[in-house]
Amino acid sequence: MRFPLLRRRWFGLLLLGLVLITGACGNTGNASESTGQPQESSPQGQDAPTPVSFEIADINTQQLEELQEQPAGAYWVTVDDKTYLVVTAGQKPTAGFTVHIEAVTFDGTALNIRAQLQEPKPGDMVAQVITFPMVALSILDESLHHAPATVEWTSAPSNPAS
Repeated sequence: MRFPLLRRRWFGLLLLGLVLITGACGNTGNASESTGQPQESSPQGQDAPTPVSFEIADINTQQLEELQEQPAGAYWVTVDDKTYLVVTAGQKPTAGFTVHIEAVTFDGTALNIRAQLQEPKPGDMVAQVITFPMVALSILDESLHHAPATVEWTSAPSNPAS
């Protein structure tokens, strides 16, 4: 008779251990909740970038000569007391290159510009002159003016800065 009693005791201990283990594993809280510390969001949990309203600005690109020395990218400039985000493709060997903006988004820290560099088609007659294709954007939300900005080139047979 002693043997069945021992089995029940071990079974009870085993069952109690399993309940305690599964209870601890099922805790969905994290350590920061229990200590009262603010939670940091992980990169995987970040919200999707939000679209940014913009307009293509009609400004004289001769006022942007200082950008001709810069590599391809996005630069904030002020012209006639207005702030613009200028996307430039850098120096190009001929005319016929154009920059088209596909989207502008804000990820909470920086503006991300998706741009397309269109090149002249093979056989097109183009002037053999060094050009600096660029487009000026008027970002409607002034709180984003001067935020860091990066450009993602969506189509270019080679590096846009070449």
